[in-house]
Amino acid sequence: MLTRKEIAYINKLQRNAKFRHKERKFVVETPKVVTALLHSNVKIERIYATENWLKTINLPKALTVKTISEKELHKISSLTTPNQVVCIAQIPEVALPSSLPHNWYLYLDSVRDPGNMGTIIRLCHWFNIPLLFGTADCVDIYNPKVVQASMGSIGYVKFITIPLSNLLKKYPDFQAYCLSVSGTYINKANLPEYGFLVAGNESRGISSETAKNCNSTLSIPRFNQHIDSLNVAMATAMALYHVKICKPQ
Repeated sequence: MLTRKEIAYINKLQRNAKFRHKERKFVVETPKVVTALLHSNVKIERIYATENWLKTINLPKALTVKTISEKELHKISSLTTPNQVVCIAQIPEVALPSSLPHNWYLYLDSVRDPGNMGTIIRLCHWFNIPLLFGTADCVDIYNPKVVQASMGSIGYVKFITIPLSNLLKKYPDFQAYCLSVSGTYINKANLPEYGFLVAGNESRGISSETAKNCNSTLSIPRFNQHIDSLNVAMATAMALYHVKICKPQ
């Protein structure tokens, strides 16, 4: 049976970003996402699950597992329709590496929508980009909606907060390229073999402070003038596809 203290603690982790980072813990829900994290390097501290779900999976014996009812699951879930399992995982420590392997990386400037952030994290996982960089005012990647949208990729991609100017000073052989609705079509640009693709805020785009550190501005070719912009996650997906697949590496 869940205690009041456990219920209050889990709910606070879900609602309060400062508390999450103070405790260095976050909440994960649904069988798919929890199972993905079990295979990642993220440490899961405790699992709360229904008896039916526990019958379907062989969990490591070292894990602390508590069987709960559907009613109890509703008390600790952030989902409209709770789904069998909730767990508490540790937020991993992340340090800026001394050197950065030559690859294409993403830099996010004030991306605030949890769905977009979760999708971008999943894109990084898909394209084997283990590090994601961005401004301090991006949505917390351990927000429950971000975790859910990442579909478990949160366990494979680390987010580092740093101003773009500092990032480029740290890795001077890298250049940054802004993604915008206007600029050189990405398929026409003469791009290097590695760098940072910079994506901006959902409504304001890339700030002037970030933009001034970019080498040039790139855009996705548009075939209809009656549409003004693309969703940031969609644009990021197409840009990554180009630099990782279409452009010879």
